[in-house]
Amino acid sequence: MAPEMERTTAFELASIRLKPVRCEVWEGFVAINFDEGAPPLAPQLENLRTITAPWNMGDMVTVH
Repeated sequence: MAPEMERTTAFELASIRLKPVRCEVWEGFVAINFDEGAPPLAPQLENLRTITAPWNMGDMVTVH
């Protein structure tokens, strides 16, 4: 909880929540989806995997 919120009138922690979102990791990339009824992402990107395979994107790291 945020500091000092216990002093805020009419604040009910149980009623304050972030909306859950769907999240998938594909080849090291994180994708979120706000549509609960959308199909999974990975099967839709299967053709892209064969194109990007030479770069091993899932093994890449961030550097400065």
